[in-house]
Amino acid sequence: MQIGLLAMGIAVLPMNSNAQTVTLPRQGTATAVRADDHYRAGFTYGEQGRFTEAVAELSQAIQLNPNHIEAHFYLGEAYAELGQFDRAIAEYRQVLSLRPDDVDAHYDLSRLYLARKEFEPAWEQARAVERLDAHLANELFTALRRASPTPAR
Repeated sequence: MQIGLLAMGIAVLPMNSNAQTVTLPRQGTATAVRADDHYRAGFTYGEQGRFTEAVAELSQAIQLNPNHIEAHFYLGEAYAELGQFDRAIAEYRQVLSLRPDDVDAHYDLSRLYLARKEFEPAWEQARAVERLDAHLANELFTALRRASPTPAR
């Protein structure tokens, strides 16, 4: 019964195609619901390739709920698509501050650093991916070896 959960400050939100229970901020349920509404709108804009609109909506979600992990993640994606790599990196780093083992954030950070030819942090993030998902890391290692044959240690 989701209405009862919302009244207790808990909601079931989609995350990486699996449902996950998330504790919402204690600013009141209306604020949390509005944050999630902005998140869904931003996600939809991103799926449509409307990244400027996605940034606006996802930023609103984060303003209402600074710990909204998915909003930070998809804001990072939108910034990356807009070529705003510093902002994208900052958002992925925020995801990792909230959920250190987020393999997707580590993966996307590695790809961004590789695109910027910042090989040391790219290798660092690829090794983090390897700890979490060895199969996914193989793709990163292949790309990194092509661009930077000597891994940083």
